[in-house]
Amino acid sequence: EPEPEPEPEPEPEPEPEPEPEPEPEPEPEPEPEPEPEPEPEPEPEPEPEPEPEPQPRPDRDPKPDREPESRPETEPETVPEPEPRPVHADGAERLLAVEQHLPYITVSTDGLFHPTQAPTRAEICVMLFRLLREPPAHAVNSYVDVPDGAWYEPAISALTELGIVQGTGNGCFQPEVPITRAEFAAMTARLCTASASRLDFPDLSPDHWAYTHVVTACKGDWLYTDESGAFRPDDTLTRGEAVQSINILLGRTPDPDSFSAVMSFPFTDISPGDPWYFDIWDAAMPL
Repeated sequence: EPEPEPEPEPEPEPEPEPEPEPEPEPEPEPEPEPEPEPEPEPEPEPEPEPEPEPQPRPDRDPKPDREPESRPETEPETVPEPEPRPVHADGAERLLAVEQHLPYITVSTDGLFHPTQAPTRAEICVMLFRLLREPPAHAVNSYVDVPDGAWYEPAISALTELGIVQGTGNGCFQPEVPITRAEFAAMTARLCTASASRLDFPDLSPDHWAYTHVVTACKGDWLYTDESGAFRPDDTLTRGEAVQSINILLGRTPDPDSFSAVMSFPFTDISPGDPWYFDIWDAAMPL
C-alpha cells in the first residue's frame, strides 16, 4: 500500500507583529503661573495741617486782674512820658528868658539833628545865645579864629562880653572843636548862681579850673556823673544830651499835648523811642 502522503504540517500562522504601543503623548508641562505682581504699597496719606486755633477774643469787660491769654506778635512802640522837672536853675532868670518858650535849635539843611554827634563850641554858644533875655547890642569880636560875619560870630561875641564863655588862649576860641563836658559845665553854670557845695569826684580835683562849675551843674541836676561817680571832664557829650541838659537848666518839662498842632516832627533822624525825643521837640518848637 502506498504510504500515505504525509499531511503537510500546517505552516504556523505568523504571529502578528505586535503593534507598537503608541508612545504616550507627553503631557504638556504646566505653564508656570505668573507670579502675582506685588501690590504697590499705599502712599501714606499726608497728615492734614493743623488748623490754627482761633485767637481768643478779648472779653468785653476785661478783668484787670487777669492778663490776656494772647498778645500781638509786635507790640506798638511805647513812647516814654517826659518826667516833670523842677523850676529853673537858681539865678538863670537873670540872663535867660526862662518865662518865655523860645526855640533854640533849628533844622539843618539836611533835615537832620544828629543827636548822637558831639556839638562844637560854636553850636553850644548859638543855642545859649538864642535864650538870652537881652543880648548885648554891640558886642565886639575879639578872637582871631572867629571870622566876622560867620554864622556863630554874634553868639560868641555876645557871650564873651557877658562873661559866659572864654577863649582857649592866644586869642583863639576854637569854634569848630567839639565841646568837652567841663567846658559845657562852665558855660551853663556861668548863667546861674554858683553852688557853694563841694562834691568828690575820682577824676576831678578841687583845683581843676572847672571844678566849681561842675559842682554847680551836678547840684542843679543838668549834668551827672557815671556809675562810678566819675565826671569825665575831658569827654564830649552828645547834641541830644546837651538839649536835655539845657531844658533842665531852664526848668522846661516838655508837654506832648502841645505838639499835636504841629503836622510833623522837624527832624527825620529822631524817633519816639529816643530818650531825648520830647526835649528836642521842646527845644525846636515855639510854644
